[in-house]
Amino acid sequence: MPSAQAWQALDPHWARLSKVHLRALFAEDPGRAGALSVALDDLHIDFSKEKIDRAALECLITFARSSDLGLRREAMFSGAPINNTEDRPALHTALRNTAPAPPGDDVEGTLDRFLAFAESVRAGRDADGNRRITDVVSIGIGGSDLGPVMAMHALRPYRDGPRVHYVSNVDGAHFADTVAGLDPDRSYVIIASKSFTTQETMANAALARAWLGAGGGGRLAAVSTSIVVCRAFGTPR
Repeated sequence: MPSAQAWQALDPHWARLSKVHLRALFAEDPGRAGALSVALDDLHIDFSKEKIDRAALECLITFARSSDLGLRREAMFSGAPINNTEDRPALHTALRNTAPAPPGDDVEGTLDRFLAFAESVRAGRDADGNRRITDVVSIGIGGSDLGPVMAMHALRPYRDGPRVHYVSNVDGAHFADTVAGLDPDRSYVIIASKSFTTQETMANAALARAWLGAGGGGRLAAVSTSIVVCRAFGTPR
C-alpha cells in the first residue's frame, strides 16, 4: 500500500477512537494489555494505555512499513548521512551501542577521550594537570542545560569531585550570581553548544572567558561538534 494511502487509512480510526474513553476500551477488550504490548530483552512497551485498539495498531504498522521505516532504521544504524540539514550521520545510536561503530567514525576513541577528561576534572585537575579545581561552571541552554542539570540532581547522592554550577539565562546577572564567591583560578568552565553559535550560550561564554582572565584557557572546555570554532574561541579541549 502506498504511504499516502496508508496515512489516509488512519483517519477513520482516529475519528472512531477519539470519542471513546480508555475505560470503555478495556471493558470491550479485557485482554488488550497483553495484545497491545511488545517486549524485547528488558524493554517492555505497552500501547494499551493509549486510545488505540488492535485494528488501529495494525493500520499504524501498515503505515510504518509503507514509509520504509525498516530501511530508514537500517540507514541510521549503518552510519548513512540521514541528517539532511548537516549532511552527516546521526551517531547517537553508535554512542549507545556495543557493536562496532560505522566505518570512519571514531566513536570509541571519542568516548575514551571524554571519559578521561571527565575523570581528570573529577580529580580536580585543569588542562595542565594541576590538582586545583574546586568548581565546575556549565554553560548551555535548552537541552544543553536541562539534561546535565537533571543528571546532576538524579546522581546527587553519589557525587564526588568539584562542585557543579549551571548558567543558562542570557541575563548576565545569572552568570554573575553563579560565580560570586568562586575562585576563577580554581574553576573549570564547560560550554555546551552543538554549533557553538547559540547566542545566549555564547554571550555567557564571553563573560566566562573574561572572568577566567589571561591564562584561563587551561580551565575552559567545550561540548560541541564545531571543533574549529571552539578552538578559535579559545577552548583547548
